[in-house]
Amino acid sequence: MRAQRINLGNRRIRMFAGAGLAIALGAASFTMGAAAQQPAVPTFNADIAPIVYERCASCHRPGAVGTMSLTSYKEVRPWGRSIKARVTKREMPPWSADPRFGHYLNDISLTQKQVDLISAWVDGGMPEGSGPATPLPKYPDGGWRLINGRGPDVIIEMPMTYELPAEGQIPVFRIWDKNPFKEDVFIQALQIRPSNLSVTHHSALYGRELPKGTTLKENFGWKNGPMLKYIPTYDDGSIVSILTGNAGFSDGIADADGKAELKPGDRVPVINKTRQPGEEDDERLMFYLPGSDFQIFPPGSAKRIKASNALMWEVHYSPNGTVTTDIERIGLWLSKPADVQREVHVIRNGSGQHIIEDAEVGSVVNLPEIPPHAADWKITAIQPFTEDVTLASMQPHMHLRGKDMTYVATYPDGHEEVLLSVPNYDFNWQNTYMPTEPVKLPAGTVLKTVGHYDNSVANKMNPQPFRPALWSEQTWDEMYNAWTEITYDGELNTLTKASDRRARATEASTKNPITTVVGCVAPSDALRWTMTSAAKLPPPSGARPAQNLTKEEQASAAKLAAGSDTYLLIGVSDFVTPEQSLKNPLRQSLYPVQRVNATSALQPGRRVAAKGVFIPGSPARINLLSVAQVEGSCATPGVSANQ
Repeated sequence: MRAQRINLGNRRIRMFAGAGLAIALGAASFTMGAAAQQPAVPTFNADIAPIVYERCASCHRPGAVGTMSLTSYKEVRPWGRSIKARVTKREMPPWSADPRFGHYLNDISLTQKQVDLISAWVDGGMPEGSGPATPLPKYPDGGWRLINGRGPDVIIEMPMTYELPAEGQIPVFRIWDKNPFKEDVFIQALQIRPSNLSVTHHSALYGRELPKGTTLKENFGWKNGPMLKYIPTYDDGSIVSILTGNAGFSDGIADADGKAELKPGDRVPVINKTRQPGEEDDERLMFYLPGSDFQIFPPGSAKRIKASNALMWEVHYSPNGTVTTDIERIGLWLSKPADVQREVHVIRNGSGQHIIEDAEVGSVVNLPEIPPHAADWKITAIQPFTEDVTLASMQPHMHLRGKDMTYVATYPDGHEEVLLSVPNYDFNWQNTYMPTEPVKLPAGTVLKTVGHYDNSVANKMNPQPFRPALWSEQTWDEMYNAWTEITYDGELNTLTKASDRRARATEASTKNPITTVVGCVAPSDALRWTMTSAAKLPPPSGARPAQNLTKEEQASAAKLAAGSDTYLLIGVSDFVTPEQSLKNPLRQSLYPVQRVNATSALQPGRRVAAKGVFIPGSPARINLLSVAQVEGSCATPGVSANQ
């Protein structure tokens, strides 16, 4: 109506105004259309509460480990932007496995859709929404989990509360306890709960036979240490208590009163320098680390506490500046013996063979220190399987310099599979990874774990970037433990004695023994090399064969005459040049060439000794554990014998 009052002289303006009105109306129409097409902002009650309650509130609730409670809209909203930042960076929930490899029962990570919903909710103003929120799940009382609606059947406590000083270093120590069970019991699942998470570096519970000749008495845990209950004590008053490290009190780590005064870089006292007879890691019931407090085993398998064994707690504390206390507790969910066919056993992957910085170093006792300033120090542990096993869980363990760890299986046909990759290892949250489906590792498989460390100033967590990193239990030192839990497929009776199991394993190993062959090598393809003019080195008599080539074996191999056999070498990626290793598509998907840890021992035309798991066939295969060049000519036209 207003445009109609404008006089004729303003016709041009009137027309312009009309056009502007049309444009404005068109723009408004477009805006309303776009608004109609734009998705609604997610609300807490309808969209966010189900995610937070399922993935976050199990830890972030009163009495649990989370620093703040996230059990209602009022509690969540003030943290909204922080939550968005943490989930977008994949820092929370704390789950470190690379999603490209494997599926896990205990995967607490968010899907991309869930991350996008949280981001859209925060960006949209974090509305609460109408209607009630999804109800909180039923969380177990006292922090214990629920399995099929039930908490643990039995809860066992460490036999004493330990009082920690505000400062100083506490050696790793052990407290034994009487076994409450009169018959063998089988365990479907376990959960360790320290009462003081802030000071517990790690803890473990073992079922173990008391050292012969000892009784459990209150005694000093270690020289000049506190009195502890239930220390295995001999008649003369001497004790059994394992503290790890490389030096004892006699080496001068003491003050004028004879008490140990430890500081970063010092070694922790040792009381027993050798393991007790019969002491095996597979008697360990559970190993607790921050972020890893629960395990459940595949159907038909369980851990066992033998009635004949005592219980032994192993504890490592780190004082936090305040005098405080802790008591460790473990919850057990029991299985009926009739429901269990196989025991779960623990191995430390690769204790017998390692490659470090492109060179073989052999067993764990030979590991060199990590040099100061080394920003990407490389280590590979290698573990053969000479009988069929099923993998139940994987637990990478490093300290503050650890960057990543990857589990790679090389199967008897030569193909490789990444079972687990942890590309951003976090010491403060160390998961145990339990595959959704148990992983079968047939006899002849070799499991390799590849890790990297950062001992440089760029690592903000590094306690001593200007010093070598030593191997020991203290947090300022380092560890490389690729813990792996397995069952033996040939074990069909849970009443099998350890001696019978070892006898069965020895018999199974005769089909796939660790074998050393000597001959001339050339590549067949990216995954295999062929060895010709080959001969077999006689196996060592009596003793269990080393997993790396010993100096004696290399000397014998050099003297061995050329043979007429042919072998196919598999698992070659760790023994060629780094550049050749990346011809394996799987290795190429994991690392750039500078991060590959390969010895370059396999070169065309070389005469080498190769040790590995023997796999019969035509030709027979050797799944490699160790390769070394040896003297002797393998000259071919255009190829030097020592290329």
